Amino acid sequence: MGDGNRLPRQGVASIERSPCGRLLFIYHHETDERRNLTAYLSEDEGQTWPHQLLLEGERPTSYPDAVQAENGRIYVIHDTRGADHEPEAEIQMATFKEEDIIAGEFITDGARSGILINNNNAR
Repeated sequence: MGDGNRLPRQGVASIERSPCGRLLFIYHHETDERRNLTAYLSEDEGQTWPHQLLLEGERPTSYPDAVQAENGRIYVIHDTRGADHEPEAEIQMATFKEEDIIAGEFITDGARSGILINNNNAR
């Protein structure tokens, strides 16, 4: 996220306000390759983004979208491609809570990423 104080200038992202009033931002930590899809939390209206949780670090991802349920659970859906932009693609989901982002790792019950929703190779 650059210097940690500003939003990136390009790319596809998802930004929501959590019930706690924090800003939740889903974006690629490395925008050139659309890698390292990361969830960020800001407690100061987006001035800084100190809390981060890596959602997908191995393969290129795109088109993230997020929603937060009434129970505080966050659901992020995105597509994931094979290495070197191979035609194999999947739609995956991650589920976690704000506590996971603050901790920087999946710590709450049921929190995880890489949940397969759809695979275009299943013909």
